[in-house]
Order: sequence, then C-alpha cells, then structure tokens
Amino acid sequence: MLPTSLLVALLTTTTLASPLLSSRASALKELKALTVSSPACALPDANKNCAGSPMKDVIISYPSDVPKEQPTLILDATKSAGGKVVYDWQNFGFSGFVPEPVLSLIAAHGANFGIEIHENACAEIPWCGEAPC
Repeated sequence: MLPTSLLVALLTTTTLASPLLSSRASALKELKALTVSSPACALPDANKNCAGSPMKDVIISYPSDVPKEQPTLILDATKSAGGKVVYDWQNFGFSGFVPEPVLSLIAAHGANFGIEIHENACAEIPWCGEAPC
C-alpha cells in the first residue's frame, strides 16, 4: 500500500506544481527579455570609422611561424585606419573592429602568410557585463 500512496502523492504534487512551473518559466523568459534589451547589456556597435567606412567585428589569426613584422603591420594598419583592437593575443592574432577596406587589404596581403579573418562569433551571443564571451 505504501507504493500506491507514494504514487498518488507524487501525481498530486506534479499536477499541483505544473501551474507554478509554468509561471516560473514565463517569469524567467520575461527576465531574460528585459535583461537582453537593457542598454547595459547591448552588444558593442561597430559603427564606422572617421572616414565613414563601416567596421566589422572580427578575429584575425595568423600562424606561429609568420614573420614578426606582419602582425605589427596589420595591427598598425587597423589602428591608423580608425579601427579598435579589443584584445591582442601574442603569437596568435587579435580581435577588434576593423574597417572593411582594411579587411580587404589584410585578406589580400595576408593570403601569402596564412593570415585568416573570422567574423567574431560573440556578436551573436547576448551578453551582459564586461566579458562578452
């Protein structure tokens, strides 16, 4: 008889808790929507540089055997064109906002050295706080 009463108690608890779980789930969805839409949690906007060129949020990577002057050349070109380097990974590459014309030059020049341009996947992930990923 104990298993039957346990089963009835479990079914009653589950049935009674369902509306509570439903309201909790909707409250969490509402909280998520409010958090993601708040100005404090907005994704950074790449905008345009001072010349009016659109900028893209990218990760630029290069192989470890690339000549040392190549990463310096690419970083300098990005900064001098009004781009913003967010993070510089020594001996790997960097992430940041790079003007599209500079990206075209980096792609053409970097093809000889194995330099690759990747769209930053963090732009797809809503974030809040200082670390987007």
